[in-house]
Parts: sequence; C-alpha cells; structure tokens
Amino acid sequence: MKKIITSFVLLVLMLMSLPVNMNAETKEIDMSKVDLSEKIDMGVAIEDSILRTAIFNNYKGKTYGYGVIDNGLFSVVDVEKNELIFTEDIDGMRMLWAMAADPISGSVYFAARNVSNNENQLWGYYPEHQELVKLAVLPGNLDPWSVATDSNGKVFVGTYSPAKNESAVMQYDESSKELINLGAVGRDSNYVRSMTVHNNKLYYGTGVVPHIYERDLNTGEIKDITATINDSLGIDYQTMNFAYDMAMVDDLLFVRIDKDKSDSLVVYDTVNETWKPYRLHKTDKPGAGGFNQLVKHNGNVMIGHEGTLQSLNPETGETIDTGIELTLGLRGATSQVVDGQNMMYTFLRTGEILEVNLDNMEGHVRDNALKPKALLLHNVGVGNDKNIYLSTYPGGPKGARFNIDTETYDVFNQGQAEGIVAGNNDDLYFGIYTGAHIDKMNTTDLSKVRLFNLGDKYDQDRPYIMKFYNDKLYIGTIPNYQRQGGSLAIYDPQTEDVKVYEKLINNQSIVGLAYKDGKIYGSTTIHGGLGLDPTESSAVMFVWDEKTETLEKIFQPDIPNIKTAPMISGLEFDNHGKLWGTANGVIFRMNPETLEVEAYENVYPEITSRGFWNPNKIRFGKDGLIYSNLGGYLTVTNPDTLKSVKTGQTVGFFELSDTKEGNEAVYFITDGSRELSKIDILHKDLTVDPVEPVDPVEPVDPVDPVDPVDPVDPIDPIDPIKPVDPVDPVKPVKPGVLPSTGMGNMALYSSLGLVVVGGFLKKKGRK
Repeated sequence: MKKIITSFVLLVLMLMSLPVNMNAETKEIDMSKVDLSEKIDMGVAIEDSILRTAIFNNYKGKTYGYGVIDNGLFSVVDVEKNELIFTEDIDGMRMLWAMAADPISGSVYFAARNVSNNENQLWGYYPEHQELVKLAVLPGNLDPWSVATDSNGKVFVGTYSPAKNESAVMQYDESSKELINLGAVGRDSNYVRSMTVHNNKLYYGTGVVPHIYERDLNTGEIKDITATINDSLGIDYQTMNFAYDMAMVDDLLFVRIDKDKSDSLVVYDTVNETWKPYRLHKTDKPGAGGFNQLVKHNGNVMIGHEGTLQSLNPETGETIDTGIELTLGLRGATSQVVDGQNMMYTFLRTGEILEVNLDNMEGHVRDNALKPKALLLHNVGVGNDKNIYLSTYPGGPKGARFNIDTETYDVFNQGQAEGIVAGNNDDLYFGIYTGAHIDKMNTTDLSKVRLFNLGDKYDQDRPYIMKFYNDKLYIGTIPNYQRQGGSLAIYDPQTEDVKVYEKLINNQSIVGLAYKDGKIYGSTTIHGGLGLDPTESSAVMFVWDEKTETLEKIFQPDIPNIKTAPMISGLEFDNHGKLWGTANGVIFRMNPETLEVEAYENVYPEITSRGFWNPNKIRFGKDGLIYSNLGGYLTVTNPDTLKSVKTGQTVGFFELSDTKEGNEAVYFITDGSRELSKIDILHKDLTVDPVEPVDPVEPVDPVDPVDPVDPVDPIDPIDPIKPVDPVDPVKPVKPGVLPSTGMGNMALYSSLGLVVVGGFLKKKGRK
C-alpha cells in the first residue's frame, strides 16, 4: 500500500509540473491585428476674413485701410472705393495683434511671430511702390504684441516674455536699419500690450498687472504714471488685468484696462499729468471695447461702450449712445469729409468696414472687400447625433458642425470653446474663453443660448473639462490671468441651479472629472492663469462627495514619475467600474474604492513633465480598446494587458464617432490644423482564436475508505526472476502534452480537481 501511495504522489507531482494552457477557453486581444487607415483630411472646415487688429492711414490725399487676416494675408483696401488693391500672403503668420501707421510717410508697420520658422518678425509696407518688406527679426524670447511710430522714422515694438520682468521695448531705426533693445519695461510685467507716441514720449501699457509708463525718448527717463489712478478713481489697479489698448486724441491718453473683466476706459491728461475723474466700465452691459485709433467729432471722442458706438465727452465722461451696434470695439478708425458729410470708418472683426455718418449718426456695414482664409481649429466634440463639432482659435469667432453622413460642414458663430460635451437629447454644451461662459446649443437647428459664466463672480476663465452625468453638467476650470485655483461647478438643467466650489484644490486647476456612485473623481494641473508661475510641483487627484459637499481625499496615484507630472487628466470609468487616467507618458487603471493603482504602463517613458491646460482624453472604442492622445500621440491600448500601439500620429483634440460607411473612426485636429482629419478603425476581429474545448469529464464518486489490513506473515524468499527480453523504446511524448490515458487515469485526474482540455491539463474552474 505504501508503494501505491508513493507512486500516486509522484504521478500527481509529474502532472502538476507539466505546462498548463490557461487560455484555452478565453478570448485574448491580439494587438498585432489593430488595423487603422492612413490619416484622411476632410477639407477646410471654416474660412473667413478675421481681423485681430487693423489700421487706417492717408497717402497722397487718399485713405487706406490695412490689416492682416488670420493666417497671414496682408491686405490693403481703398476706403473710398471699398476695393482691395493689394494682398500678399505671409506664410506662417497665424495672427496679428499689433499695427501702427506713420502719417508723414504713409508707411505701415506690424509685427508678429511666424510659426513656420519661429521668428518674431517686424514688417513694413511702403505704399509708394506697394512693397511689403521684412525689416527685422526680434530676439527669439520676445514675442511682439504692440507697435508704435514717431515722427523721426523710429518704430517701437512692445513684446511678451515668458519670464516675468523680462518683457522689453525694441526700437527699429528706418534710416540706419538697426534694431536695438531699449531694456526691460518694469516690474510685474510679462507683456507690453499697448503703446503710442506723443510729443516725443513713448507711452506703453503692460500686463498682466496693468502698469502704464511714460518714457522720454530724448533722455530715456521712465515714469510709472499708474500709481495715481488709485487716488483719482478709487480703484486698485493691481487687482486688474492688462493695460490692453491705448490711443492719443490731442493731449489726452485713452487707455483700456482690465480686459474681459471690468473692461474699463480711463483717460490721462498728458499736459497736467492727471487722470480724468471718471471711468467707463462694465455694468449689466459690456464695458469699453478695444481700439488703437480714435476719432474726434464736435469735441467728443467716438468709442465702443456697452456694445454700441458712443460719443464720449472727454472732460466729463458723459456718453451719448448712437444706437449703432459695435460689440467688439474699433479695429482702426479714421474720419474724412465726403460730399459735405463727416464720415467715420472702422473695420469689424470679420473684415467688413463700418461707415458712420457722424452728422446724423447713421451707420452702414459695407460689403466685405477682403479675401477669406482658412481659420485655425481649436477643439473637437461629438454630439448625440454623432456629428463632430469644432471651434476656432483664437477667440473664435466661428464654429462648425461636420456631418458624418454627408461629410460637409455647417458654420455658425462661436467663441473659442475650451470644452465641448453632449447633454441630454439635442443639447450640446460649450465652455467659452474668455470669462468661462457656458453656452447650450440645440444641434437640430444650431441655435444657442448663453446660460451663465464663472468669470464675473468667481474669476474663472477657461472651462477645459466638461462632463455630463445623471442629467447634470460638471465643469472644471482654469482661473483668470495672474490667478491660482480652479473651481468645480455643477449645473442642473432642470432647475437651472449652478453650484460652484471655489479653489477646491489649493493653487491647482481642475482638468479631470469622472463620476460614480455619488462621488466625483477629479484631477488637476499645477498651472493657473497666465502670468503666474506654479507654486506646486506636481498634480494630484481628489474625491468629492456631491451629496455632503465635502472633499474626501487628495492624493497622488502610485505610478512612475508622478512627482514630476504637472497634469493628471483623461479620467474615465470603464464598464467594469474601474477608473482610468493619464499622467506624463503613463496610462493607469485604478480601483475607485481603494484608490489603488491596479495596473499601469509607461507607454512613453521619455515624457517626464507634460501638460499645461488642455487635458488628455480617453475614449473606449466599440472594439474594446482604449483610444487616447497620451503624450500628444494617438495611442491605442489593450485594457486587459495595457500594451499599446503607438501610431506616431500627433493629436491635439479628438473624438470617436461613426463614419458614413458605418465604421468607427478617430476624428482629430493637430496644432495649427485648419482641416478636420480622421483615421478609420478598420479591424473587425481582434481576438485570438480559442482552442476547441472538450466536453467536461463526469466527476467520479468518492471511494469508500479501505478497512485496515491485518499484518501479513513474512513471505518465504522466492526464486530470482528470470530476465525478460528488452522492450521497444518508448516513443517520445511532445513536451507539455499528456500521453493518451484510459478512463482509469481520467478518473484519477478528476479526483485531483484536474481536467484534460485539448491535450492539456488544467484545473477545474480556471478561466
């Protein structure tokens, strides 16, 4: 009996040591079968003649309007004829913020960054020969934001520097062709946002904190004239944003400060060196509009205010509303007498010229003489109708719907949408920069309503993350310029109630949101509003209980390089209740109950500090795979193994939706895109073919215990056994495959909890 038991144990050990095929009955995803089409461009989405700024000037008794349309088309319009007389394309010049005119020579100057070669360029246009010339290249760390000229052939360029207190004023001399740096402009300054010249003094306004300086061009002496604003107007300018616009009328300096907040207009008397004792600003109506040139008529100055063209008495601050709509201010302005009538002209943002009869205050918008250019795309969303919705940059002003069935575009007016998410039925929500405005669109007719904003009261600016769960809209925001601390907002469309939780995570902004069982799982970026360096070194995650309105936990997931991750984003729950997210080049899966990271994969280990405002996205495809823009690339991940296919295709914003052929596709844009692109998902079956299963073996009834055996009397010695003839050699057995067995052995395996499947031995109940 002892020999029998010993042999039995040896057999079990031998069988258990053989390889066991644990996947014989389980389907696996074969990532080598992932089949994606090449990138397919779907055509230019939106074309328009968008002007960020413009200028008017006189040359030989005629008035001309000048502008650079978004994406680099320099244009000259004969104002009297409303005729385009000159254009030249400047490849790589995406947008222009700064122009100035020399009234003596008739020359026009502008400066901008060229993204094709990363040059900060100063250009000049000379009307005598209709010649456009690149005059100079500014230092690489100084982006141009404002331009002014004097009467001595000098051109001044105000710049932006990412390093605080390093923004500078550059001077270009037309006679010597020399470019010199006049030096850093002052404290708290990243931007020289506005400038003008009067009586040999250069006035310039900075940001993010709005200082206003006066520089004597003869002596180089600089004086900060901002400090007396507080005494004159009873406001604290240090709580405001930017001295954004500037222009001279006679001896009065008009300055627009606090853009997109109070939008205030203040006036400085350069002779008496005092501020006028009034301020125009936002109330329940819009504040002052932008300008770089102003027109005077009958002693009053024509300005944009409260959404209309108004006549301002510069001594008293009283205004007269003309009733002429002017929602975004003036893009250049000039006046002249035509047929005995005093006429004023200004460009609108979309390129048309608004002409105003100043004698009767009647306005008329002329036909657009400018040529359109393709606009830059900024965001991609998908509606419940499965169509793709796009926003443009910077500041809009257009959006588009891409119809997936007809592959055509429908264009609508739209600000710069940082976030886009579908709500119930035909609702689509947009989070608009600036001021964190929340709009709702009806996707059946593209009509929109503005619901509320998080800027006026909560100082938020960019709603980059928006999710819709359980009939509610959840919003995470980036704060305003020079501010830290994003907010969490929850909007109930049924009650129209908005709950806002300010500065939920100290000195961090919210860029990730996911909802499960009454709790919001969030994540952050260390970056706040522009003009302020981060105070924290790494992003975090948090759990918010919506019912109790309490912050349950702030933590960092246990993944590689998390201490250097400026952003954690892409939060999404899968169908199994697991929470997914990204940080740097890592994708991870988390148990929301324990907040433990169950699995992660460092797909891009070379990425160790990536992320600013725009969060990553994770989307679950119909094929069971995860699609993301991890590391800025289209990345396809197996959710079981976290192994990934790195396509190498750069992606800024993307969504998944259907194609007209019925497949699923990735719709996306890259940095600088003017076209929507797609990549079709072509694979049909990603699974490994399973091994043919065998019928399970019937279990064997347990054997009754054997009664003890009486001791056996000693056996007499037996004769030696005769040797037997040698047997044929045993044929080798393929490794890992059991030899054929009779039912006796099958019963033995069954009693050990084992079963033979496809020639392999496996434990019962294992999958």
